[in-house]
Amino acid sequence: MTRTFFASSLTPVGLGALLALAAYTPTASAQDSAGAEELGYRPNEGANLLLDDQAGAEDEAESPSAVDPTDPHEEDSKDYYFLGAFYRHSFIPSFMIDLFTQEATRARNPGFGLEFTMRKAGFSIITSLFYQRFAVDGPFLANGDPPAQVEFIESDLFTVMGGVDFMWSTPINDMFSFEYGMGVGLGVVGGDLVRTEAYPDDGPGSVDGFSPCVGPGTGPGAAPNGGVQPGSPASAGGGGYCDAPSGSTQSVDYTDRDGGRHTVRTNIDGQRGAQYHIKARRWTNGGSVPNVWFRLSLPHIALRFKPIHQFQMRVDGGFDIFSGFFVGGALAYGF
Repeated sequence: MTRTFFASSLTPVGLGALLALAAYTPTASAQDSAGAEELGYRPNEGANLLLDDQAGAEDEAESPSAVDPTDPHEEDSKDYYFLGAFYRHSFIPSFMIDLFTQEATRARNPGFGLEFTMRKAGFSIITSLFYQRFAVDGPFLANGDPPAQVEFIESDLFTVMGGVDFMWSTPINDMFSFEYGMGVGLGVVGGDLVRTEAYPDDGPGSVDGFSPCVGPGTGPGAAPNGGVQPGSPASAGGGGYCDAPSGSTQSVDYTDRDGGRHTVRTNIDGQRGAQYHIKARRWTNGGSVPNVWFRLSLPHIALRFKPIHQFQMRVDGGFDIFSGFFVGGALAYGF
């Protein structure tokens, strides 16, 4: 009976103790949490800090990437440099030549060289060093001169020139821009210009209906009027072509187009009379050939194409007061 009573008594006591302990535990946890909060600790605060750090790292990872090094876009605040080569062909239209001459052969004026470009805010300064040729091979007769005074001009003149162009640009987009401006230049002249009396001829070697006289009053067998030049004693009514020099003269040795060697008497360049295979003198020696040549292009217009930062090309055109109209183009490397 005693054991039964004890067991019966223990059961309510044990249950009460367990219930008391169960009730006590959450109360103690709440008190501990309250105490931790008073000490500055917040539940899940460490987890929140960890999430904040992770979000910051992700933001940094999502920051804008570096600019593509091939991007052709240009900032107004930056300088851009290019080194390249160009070709330019100058010409004078027939209607302009005809204003001053009765007979004239069109000159061939190709030019090429190197250029360095510095550009900022759409304004380019282009410095250049180039070669330009002035080649002529044909008849020339100025307005107002008698027909018999026509001359055959053979020129291999050229100039080596330094210049600078000032170009403004209007962008179409990052790749294309219109350019417009002006250019100036100064160069030394080399080569020779040879003057020779000429006569009408349509035979082999003639140009625009004229051939150079071999000498005063004598001529090649291919001449159309029976094998002599007009103006020679053997021609009837020759018209005064290939006339004899007058006054002071000098002898000139030369090789004709067929390889024959000749010695003729001639007036020197700049004298009145007749010139035969004589080299024109320079300005500094009283002649008609300049020692220096000039460039003044106004306007100079262009279309620039820049597909990437490291490359640009340009199509040029314009008018040079000293060489006529010109067209050409350029290629350059950007750095």
